[in-house]
Amino acid sequence: MKDTAKIKAINSLEVIEWSAGLGELEYVLAARTDENLQVLLAAGFTGEEIAHATDDGEMEIDLSTLALNYTSANCWDKDKGFYQEE
Repeated sequence: MKDTAKIKAINSLEVIEWSAGLGELEYVLAARTDENLQVLLAAGFTGEEIAHATDDGEMEIDLSTLALNYTSANCWDKDKGFYQEE
């Protein structure tokens, strides 16, 4: 999997809130801090990709947007984080 670094970076961030309903993941949020931004940029995410995953108030980053749109991850578990299920 070529995007392992991106998935590891996402999974290294502290989740502050998440929501799922009817078997669908709605969001997985991390704080939009300089430290978290540096982790994501260092892993290879672009500023545009991060902006796409950032809320209007620019306080939180939706990690599910990053993982499901910009990596091969297709699953999330609150204990395991994002991963690819074959």
